[in-house]
Amino acid sequence: MVVVSRRTVLAAGAGGALLTACTAGWRSGPDPAPTAPPPPDPLLAELAAERRLVATYDATAARYPALRGRLAGPRADHAAHAAALSRLLGPAATPAAPDAATPGGTAWGTAGGTAGGT
Repeated sequence: MVVVSRRTVLAAGAGGALLTACTAGWRSGPDPAPTAPPPPDPLLAELAAERRLVATYDATAARYPALRGRLAGPRADHAAHAAALSRLLGPAATPAAPDAATPGGTAWGTAGGTAGGT
């Protein structure tokens, strides 16, 4: 019969517990997929800002028709930028107004006034 001391049994138990604790979090497979969705594209905020700016130009031109000619160039630049961002973002850009270039359906150079401000 083999006689094992009490110290040997306690040391083996402590070593086994330590080994189990050290390897409990270890996985051999790939990391699981992240549970949080990816952050939104920062260009979406830029697109929203451009659309708001175009709407502000439209509202200003509607309130002050004499300024329509002076605002036409910068408004067209911002509308073009919004359109380019919409093309770049693709389907992600659709939650906004259907026609961001002319919010509220106001068209520049038509019945609401002319591009020349007259």
